[in-house]
Amino acid sequence: MPALFLLCCKSKLDEVQLNDNPYDLEYAGPKVVRIDSVRKVEVSFHVYANKINLTSLTEMYQGVILYRNGVVIKTINRTSHASVLKESIYDNTAVSGVTYSYTASLKYDNGKTGQSDAFNFTTP
Repeated sequence: MPALFLLCCKSKLDEVQLNDNPYDLEYAGPKVVRIDSVRKVEVSFHVYANKINLTSLTEMYQGVILYRNGVVIKTINRTSHASVLKESIYDNTAVSGVTYSYTASLKYDNGKTGQSDAFNFTTP
């Protein structure tokens, strides 16, 4: 009887994709975080920073990792899973006239997602 069950269900098993977990390093689906915009803002009197605005496609993450030119420059940790889909992170070490390539990934427990697509920005 068990062999009959497997034969009947074979077509359904063929449709299962094992790469639909964005926290898996071999994940091939859509990016779970994207950088929407970057702009220079005044954070205090005559002190400026690049403000990086992110959108997450999932609510269940414990932090955000920001990369500049492929190097981690800031990590935002949460004590519990975030329930927000929008984040803003400030790069207060950006230099005027320099072009940076920003990417981001989400932290989840002890792992992280893949990086977002790059967002290139020349600091005015």
